[in-house]
Amino acid sequence: MIEDLELNEIAKKMSNLVPLFARRLLRPLEQEAKNLTSPVHMHTMTVLCEKEYFTMTELSNEMTMSKQQMTPIIDKLVASGYVQRKHDTIDRRSIKICLTSVGIDFLNNINNEVTYILKKKIECLDKDDLASLNDALDNLFRIINKIPK
Repeated sequence: MIEDLELNEIAKKMSNLVPLFARRLLRPLEQEAKNLTSPVHMHTMTVLCEKEYFTMTELSNEMTMSKQQMTPIIDKLVASGYVQRKHDTIDRRSIKICLTSVGIDFLNNINNEVTYILKKKIECLDKDDLASLNDALDNLFRIINKIPK
C-alpha cells in the first residue's frame, strides 16, 4: 500500500499542476474564445454532449451547480439556439435539455479551434518532448478516469 507521505506528495503535485495548466493553456484559450462563448456555457454544452438529454436536476448535479444557477445559463443557450428544452413524451412535467444541431456544430467548431491553438502552442517542443507529453496525457486520462467523482 502506498504510504501517506507518498499520497501527500502526489496530491501536492496534482494541486500544483492545476494552476500551471490554467496559466499556460486554459487562460490563453479562454482569451481566444471569449468573444464566442463563456467558459461555463462551453462546459455546459460539453456535458450535454455526453448523453442524448439531461433533466435540469441531472445537469445541475453533473455541473455541481444549483438548478437556480443553471436556469439562466440554459436560458442563454436556448436563446442562442444551441440548446433546447423538450417535454418528456411520457411525463409532461419533466423537461429534457439537449443540444441542437446548431449547438453540436458550434461545439465542434470550438473544439477544432482549441485543437488548432494547442497545436500551435506545443509545436515548439522537440520530438522527444512531444512523445513524452503524449504518453503522459495517455496515462493521465487512464488514471484520472479511475478516480471516482
